[in-house]
Amino acid sequence: MGRRLSDADYVAVTATLARLAGLVFDESRRTGLSTIIRDRLIATDSADVVAYLARLERPDGAVERQRLLDLVTIQETHFFRIVPQMAALRDHVLPELVARSKLSGRPVTIWSAGCSTGEEAYTVAMLLSEAMARLGPFEARVIGTDVSAAALDTARTGRYFGRTVDLARQGSLEPWFEIGDDGWWQVRPDVMRLVDFQLQNLVTQAPPFDPGSVDLILCRNVTIYFSRATTKALVHRFHSTLSVGGYLLVGPAETLWQISDEYTLTQLGDAFVYRKEVRGPGVRPSSRTTSERRKSLWPVRRSADPAPVRAPAPAPTRPAPAPARARGARPPVVTPVRPARPVLPVSEGVPSAPTAADLYEAARRALAEGRYADAAERSLAAADRADSDQLMLDAYVLRARALTNLGDDANGQVALRRAIFLDPYAGHAHFLLGSSLLRTGDSSAAAAAFMAAADSLPGVPEQAIDDLLDGRKVAELVELCRQLAQAALTAPSGVPAATGPALR
Repeated sequence: MGRRLSDADYVAVTATLARLAGLVFDESRRTGLSTIIRDRLIATDSADVVAYLARLERPDGAVERQRLLDLVTIQETHFFRIVPQMAALRDHVLPELVARSKLSGRPVTIWSAGCSTGEEAYTVAMLLSEAMARLGPFEARVIGTDVSAAALDTARTGRYFGRTVDLARQGSLEPWFEIGDDGWWQVRPDVMRLVDFQLQNLVTQAPPFDPGSVDLILCRNVTIYFSRATTKALVHRFHSTLSVGGYLLVGPAETLWQISDEYTLTQLGDAFVYRKEVRGPGVRPSSRTTSERRKSLWPVRRSADPAPVRAPAPAPTRPAPAPARARGARPPVVTPVRPARPVLPVSEGVPSAPTAADLYEAARRALAEGRYADAAERSLAAADRADSDQLMLDAYVLRARALTNLGDDANGQVALRRAIFLDPYAGHAHFLLGSSLLRTGDSSAAAAAFMAAADSLPGVPEQAIDDLLDGRKVAELVELCRQLAQAALTAPSGVPAATGPALR
């Protein structure tokens, strides 16, 4: 085997990892994954990648499957991570859960889903111990689960060193540890007794709880590495696992926007959390049905602006910063000259070729029906034939949405940049570009895209972004963009090529 996986081997390996654990890899991780697979071929005496993958499928392949997952997952976390969320737990969520527990007689049950090496689960246990001292005794348990057996081995020891403790607020950390002369920090036994760790695959295995039995789920910085379909299925399982009124905490750069409408987004202090609310039969956050929302997928906008002036200009690789303007004002669009197409005679009885509008409508239908490859192809054809800038822009945005659902963020970003070049104030394109950049690890570019979206969305007609809003207000989406921009600015940019994505 060469230094890098061949195209066929790379597709086969990434498809296997997606099926085993929902992991999504892009081209930037190919070198690192190639190194891991080459080492495992030698360790298992496998002739080639095909033989190695076949070994994983054998009844005795469980040990090797676990070794592979341990190697391709990053375990990056620390104590008291994301301070505003920890404050929300201490000041709002835990007191409420404790009060409910004392009334029901049921222990407070908390799930750290994708717990990595245990820091998150122990942090929650520390907050529970603090609540017991403040609110009186109550029963509680924290279950930490992860797909990495190696990470769980570390978690069960409760011994930590270096960055994972250095990044925490030291003043609040020391009381919960016994600090050795050798520099290692050992979690206190009374805190460790509140936590149990279990090996569990979030994607392929059912939750290790009865339905409706968990009061709080923490699943932070996990779903950004999953496909949209995997994330939808996972948060639905979370909803079934939560008790009524239970809470779900995700990472500040993650959102359930257009992923699930089963939760209510609630602000607690400086943090936003999702909650499972009581709803009557058939009640949904939006009064429109799914089919009604699908019928409004990215309608062609009919602007009252005068026809744009066309002038030759090269398409930049990244959109230039938008000039200052009054809120809601939309300037004339300057676009490259498109060569005129010859008008050909149509013979009697011979149907004419589909127009750009026909292709766009067909692409919309394909996207609504889940035929994403068809939608991507037809929307590209529509953009190529479009004789209006608006139709071209909408076609590129629709193509990006179809490619995103196919897991092709790279080409989706190309389509979105073309849309933004056509209209620098296309707020929905900026929003989708920011989401895509965040998924692929370019957090600094994602922050810029989200800030551009927050500035330009108020100027986009609501009917043009009806499906994106999904019954909510533009102001809500603008506020979400600001939150995501801030989160992206504080996130590390990129994922090391030598490893796979985190699964915590």
